[in-house]
Amino acid sequence: MSYNYVQAFKEGHYYNEIVAGYLRSHGINCVAPELKIAQNSQEVKEMTLSEKDVVISASGSVIEVKSNRREFFWEPSAFPYKSIIVDTVSSYESKEVKPIAYVFVSRTNGAMVTIGSSTFKKWKKVSLYDKYQKITDDFYLANKSEIRPISDLVRHILDGQNTTNNRGRNSGRLIK
Repeated sequence: MSYNYVQAFKEGHYYNEIVAGYLRSHGINCVAPELKIAQNSQEVKEMTLSEKDVVISASGSVIEVKSNRREFFWEPSAFPYKSIIVDTVSSYESKEVKPIAYVFVSRTNGAMVTIGSSTFKKWKKVSLYDKYQKITDDFYLANKSEIRPISDLVRHILDGQNTTNNRGRNSGRLIK
């Protein structure tokens, strides 16, 4: 059976809405932009450059959402793996606007954790086989030690809603 990209995009958007709802419930004005499905290879390229999962209204900062089939919990110290796949190298490198953070949602229990993009220099590039898409690709992996509770991201965004840098955007530095 071939990989169903349209279904994967729909499932991904569902989790974008879940994260946006969680952030709004904690006082953060944000949106999960409407889902758009590319109709051809040119649209795929354009959307890869400009697609945003969750946008923080006050700053325009972007949050990238990744749903995960693995079970994990809200507390990063209980994360059961040594590392986490952050993104494909090609996807991260091609983004016009880099996300300030990645939010990972466990599909099994809804738990959320985050990694600030400020940790990018610590990520490792690894070639892995994706058993769902049946392809080998290059991915960025982050060590478990870089994972933070979602409450850290909430606090970071709330702190930044009134304090922005001279470009009118939050710096993206989640925590060290």
